[in-house]
Amino acid sequence: MIQSPTLATFSRKMILPALSLALILIAPNHSLANKQETARLMFEATKLSLKGENEKALRYFKTFHLVTANLGDLYLRQKRYDEAMKFLKQSLVDMPTLARSHKLIGQIHQAQGN
Repeated sequence: MIQSPTLATFSRKMILPALSLALILIAPNHSLANKQETARLMFEATKLSLKGENEKALRYFKTFHLVTANLGDLYLRQKRYDEAMKFLKQSLVDMPTLARSHKLIGQIHQAQGN
């Protein structure tokens, strides 16, 4: 199937805004450590993406260690340890010194008897 140039451009322009919206919807508001700052960063990333500046927009997503840590915390509270570990490890890729993620990973190991 051949895509028209307009459709392909539209699809590329909508990827980051769609990811931003997905992150906002996935992470419940009560679980975000700093809701206003996260919302501001999401908004900035979306604006850059819509301007076609996707590389700059991706830099904003690297600051979302708080979002991934909060998702890990949320899954930990639900005793969904594999999902929690995945998000907490991702938060440490983005911010290796994030003490909260290290603490939560320790709680997972403790809960699993490791």
